Order: sequence, then C-alpha cells, then structure tokens
Amino acid sequence: MDNEDGALARLVGRVERAHATILDEFSSDNDQSALARMFRVLERTNNNIATSLSLDEERSPLSRLRRELLNVFGEMEKRNQEFQDHMRSTVDSLRARREQAAKSTSHGFDFEDSVACLVQGEAQRFGDMFESTKDTAGAISRCKVGDFAVTLSPEAAAPGSRIVFEAKADKSYSIKTALDELKIARENRRAEVGVFVFSNATAPAGLEPLIRFGQDILAIWDADDPMTDVYLKAAVSLSRLIVVQQANAVAETSACVEEMEAAVSALIRDIATLEEITKTAQTVKNSGEKIIDKSDSLRRKVDRQLEILRNHVASMRKQEANL
Repeated sequence: MDNEDGALARLVGRVERAHATILDEFSSDNDQSALARMFRVLERTNNNIATSLSLDEERSPLSRLRRELLNVFGEMEKRNQEFQDHMRSTVDSLRARREQAAKSTSHGFDFEDSVACLVQGEAQRFGDMFESTKDTAGAISRCKVGDFAVTLSPEAAAPGSRIVFEAKADKSYSIKTALDELKIARENRRAEVGVFVFSNATAPAGLEPLIRFGQDILAIWDADDPMTDVYLKAAVSLSRLIVVQQANAVAETSACVEEMEAAVSALIRDIATLEEITKTAQTVKNSGEKIIDKSDSLRRKVDRQLEILRNHVASMRKQEANL
C-alpha cells in the first residue's frame, strides 16, 4: 500500500475514484449529476401531465375535450328541445282540431261518411253493390232510417240479399235504441241483416267491439284509430255470413250450416281476444310514455348539473383573470 505504483495501491485508487464518481452521479447537490438530471426530467414530465389534465389551462387536451363535449351536449340539447317543441305543437294542433270536430254539429255526419267510405271499400272487394240511402225514403212512407245499404252480388251465395247500415256518433243511443232503429231500418230498406256502428267516443259503456243480436250486429269503430278497422270489416263479413245462412240460397247441408254458425261464433270470440290484445298494447304504450317522462326528468337533472359546472368554470375563470 505504501508503494503508489504497486498493483494493490493502483486497484484501491481505481475503486476510490469509481466510488467517488458513483456518489457524485447520485448526489442531489450536483446539478449535473445523473440523479439531478433524472429529477429534472421527471419534474418536467409531471408538469406536462398536470398541465394536460388541468381544466385551468385552456389549451390543455382535457380543456379542449371538455369544450367539445359541452358543444356536443349543447347541440343535442338544442335539437332535443326543437324536437319536443315541434311534437308538442303538432299534438296540440291535432288535439285542437279533434276537439273542434267533436264539438261541431257536422261531427256526426263526418263519422257517417267515414263509415260509408270503409264499408263501400269492403263491398267493392266482395263485388257487392253499395248504395247511400240516408237522404231518400224507403219502403216506409217518408222514412229515411238506414244510412246506406249493401246488396250482395249475383255471384254471391245469397244474390240480391241486402244489408243495411246505421252509423251514429251520438251519446243518446243505447244498445236498445240502436236495435230498435235497426229493426226499422231493415224493414225500411228491405234488408235481411242490420249493422249499427257506434263511434268509439259515444258507444255505450261496457259494449263489446263486435256483438251479434240475432239478425243485427253492433260494432264500435274509431275513425282516428286504424287498428279498429278490423272490427268494422269483421262486421261486414259477419253480416254477409248471416245473410247467406238465412237465405239458404243454395242446397246447403245441415253440417254446412253448423259450420257457418261455428264460424260466426269463432269470429266474435276472436274479436273479443283482439280487444284484449289492443288493451294490452295500449298499456305498453302508456308504459313507454312513462319512460319518456322519466327520461325528460333525468335530462332536466343533467341540465342542472351542467349549469352548476358552467357556473363553477365561469367563477374559476374570473378568479384567474383577477390574479
């Protein structure tokens, strides 16, 4: 060790220099040390991350993302409000027109014309002859009971047989008065079967959408609901079956007549089932409207939270401006 040129002395000197170099590189007091440089790199990286994730820095990615989201939410809110205003205006307009039409003295005539239009279409489909009779007297002197009639075509099983229709949007009609009027209508229009069509808004409470009373049929129809067209169309088909059954124009066997009776009964049962399905569908529709109402309520809550956020951001900007 006393010999500076000795191998052991040179080895110890190298170890001491290496140790000193290592200590110097990991010293925080030396600005040029590896540790100090690493600290500076980490500090710059930390500052960059903090700046990028800060809402106080307008040019930070997070601030830009927030602005983009606010713009998107604002546009969505605007479009949603415009859509709701448009739908509300449309619904209010339709409701007003419907209420006005219901109050108008011509509402009953409009309903009769609507029923006549649908029945005429069904008559043409079967090849039968449709005739509007509400303005002309019939077999009874000066009696105009019976709004329109359908005469079965020559190719039908009961050619020349007639069906008379009465259509009323009048709350004063009960089941009894409707049947009484159909009895007069059948006599006045020389028809074998009568069909009385109630407006959905004026039909007696508890009346099935399609029901048979011997030679007469009572049906309920809503001119504003296409789903109820099936009731009126079924009434036309059912009345033709009854006419054929009663006329017995061809050599029908008793088995065939029984089949027709079974078909009539099945049709009425199916119509009742369809009414239950319609009511269920209406329940689903009402549930959907409740979901929409809850969605609107949630949207308003989100709007309030966004407003709170906007106020906080505005306050922070004012404080930054004051600094």
